Amino acid sequence: MEVGEPIPTSWERGPGAESLTIEEPLTRKKQLSEWGEDSLVLGIETSCDETSAAIVEETGDCARPWRVRSNVVASQVAIHQAWGGIVPELSARQHIRDICGVIDRALAEAGPPDTGARPYDLIAVTQGPGLVGSLLVGLSFAKALAWSQGVPLVPVHRLAGHIE
Repeated sequence: MEVGEPIPTSWERGPGAESLTIEEPLTRKKQLSEWGEDSLVLGIETSCDETSAAIVEETGDCARPWRVRSNVVASQVAIHQAWGGIVPELSARQHIRDICGVIDRALAEAGPPDTGARPYDLIAVTQGPGLVGSLLVGLSFAKALAWSQGVPLVPVHRLAGHIE
């Protein structure tokens, strides 16, 4: 982009995007319904060697409280095989290449929301633990996207996410 060139529509800030709201992590005590009925979450995960994004919605059904609308994973197994393990710098660079396409595909596969105009109501992103460079890619992307769309950002501790 050149100086003075208008910002493309896809980069315009959403309503209420004057500042970024970073929320407390979700727990069993704090459910998505606090953000509104039938909340949709864009989840972003880049803690190691796979870039993933998913759209998940709260159903309101105690027996099945969550419904996964989409789940997209870009694996880096082939890249790291030659090294016999994960190379953090290669992983971070591949996340940069993959993250836009992974999120675009997750949004497309989720389809339009049943209610409301937004494809998600908040963004949840892995904040750690993990490879620093890989985490920075996901966190930076999620922060910028949350700010531009005017939606809350929820940090997720990866290990707590496995338990809860």
